[in-house]
Amino acid sequence: MSFDHTKPFRCRNGAEAGATKGPDGRLYGWTMTVDGPLMTSWDSRGIYGNSASAFDLVNIPQHRTLDVWVNVLEEGFGYPTKEAAHAAVQRNRWKSIACLHIIREFEEGEGL
Repeated sequence: MSFDHTKPFRCRNGAEAGATKGPDGRLYGWTMTVDGPLMTSWDSRGIYGNSASAFDLVNIPQHRTLDVWVNVLEEGFGYPTKEAAHAAVQRNRWKSIACLHIIREFEEGEGL
């Protein structure tokens, strides 16, 4: 997966890091080491040095929650909606046989 400096990130080893993109495309910033903060730079892909390193930058997976209502029709499903009240209106209009409330927690990038 590619690195995106506009999303939350840290070093591959779990250390905190902060960086900003320079005019040359490189990322300039800091990372925490056992000796304290280290000022450093990465290439535009978040790579530190010339090979894989514990200080390479990686995005932190974002946790999300899917919370929708879906009516079950005799011949398929209705449209998902975030509001139970809207699902109730659809239920009466389409004469659904059931209404499902789906709640699913996931990490961004993870398949549902």
